[in-house]
Amino acid sequence: VEMTDVKFAISTEVNGPDIRVEITPDGYEGYYFFEAVETATLEQAASAYEYAYDSFSANLSYYLWMSDSLEEALESLCWKGSASDTFTGDPETSYTIMAYAVNDEGLVCSKPEVVEVTTEAVGMSGNELTISVTGIKSRSALLSVTPSDNEDPYTCAVVTDEEIAGKSEEEIIRYILDYYWYNLEQIYGPFSEDLTELEPGTGYTVCAFGYQANTATTSLFSEKFTTPEAVEGKSTFELSLDKYYDVGEVAELDPDIINELNLAPDVEALLTTEVTTVPETDEFYYLITGDSAIDTMSEDELKEYCYNFGNTGSKAIFGHYYGVEQTAVGFAVDADGNWGPLWKKTFTPTRDGVSDPSEFIAFKDSISSGAQ
Repeated sequence: VEMTDVKFAISTEVNGPDIRVEITPDGYEGYYFFEAVETATLEQAASAYEYAYDSFSANLSYYLWMSDSLEEALESLCWKGSASDTFTGDPETSYTIMAYAVNDEGLVCSKPEVVEVTTEAVGMSGNELTISVTGIKSRSALLSVTPSDNEDPYTCAVVTDEEIAGKSEEEIIRYILDYYWYNLEQIYGPFSEDLTELEPGTGYTVCAFGYQANTATTSLFSEKFTTPEAVEGKSTFELSLDKYYDVGEVAELDPDIINELNLAPDVEALLTTEVTTVPETDEFYYLITGDSAIDTMSEDELKEYCYNFGNTGSKAIFGHYYGVEQTAVGFAVDADGNWGPLWKKTFTPTRDGVSDPSEFIAFKDSISSGAQ
């Protein structure tokens, strides 16, 4: 690797287990990366450069898997110009901040600039959290949390009342830290979230507290709410299934259609669908499948299946095969959040039933997603 002599100005600010890092390259305009490494871990490496090379290569491998090109991966992973970030480490632990240049081939190409810092113990916070739950429906609600100090981190979790029945505030915090740690985030400032996938007729508690390094820094703040029992919704659902088109005929008008829609190469027909709901609603779930297993499912099970795995677009394109029976199922959700009656229809595309391919081109141009 051709090495580059690059200097970085590194400034740090420690707040408990958090390390705020600001980096300014000295006359260098290319890619670079910086990270916080436990000093004890770095001391086990052959050299700071060897550690940086291996660490960045592992990071880049993941970004390459998520990206379309090396350039896109580097743009997502690296910095250019001045940059800053906050790392959360273990309390009272020595860390080394490393900054190093990366070339256009994704290789570390400078000796790492290093600064060593030590995190502090987690301190208690005076942050007070105000919790609000509004728009409560049978399966959804809107959660809002407002802190008294936007600079102090906190976290929150929504649990069923049954989970924490009989627990003290301290035991509830411990329960959340032990069993919800993988979902907990450090939140700064006001926070809101649409709560979905709630169970009808169920009591919930929003639990919030100051949070750093998997440690509670305040007492518990909580708000209880109960979702109403579900009733059948007022909105009905219907999916148009009468328009489908021969792939070969469509490809004569648009040769790139198979790649553009990400179709399997042997797909024979393209079905266009459009949702109609009465009264009109913008929340609905549906799917089309040839799996006979849905014939053994109850209406409630089919609704749950649609809700978890179905489509939500008002218009869609599906790839199909001639002579293969398909079943479409779906339902709408009314303004009160109640699930309407299940709609279900079986159909079989045939070569004789195809429509004019020019109609498909117009339909495709009206939507942005690929085929299902």
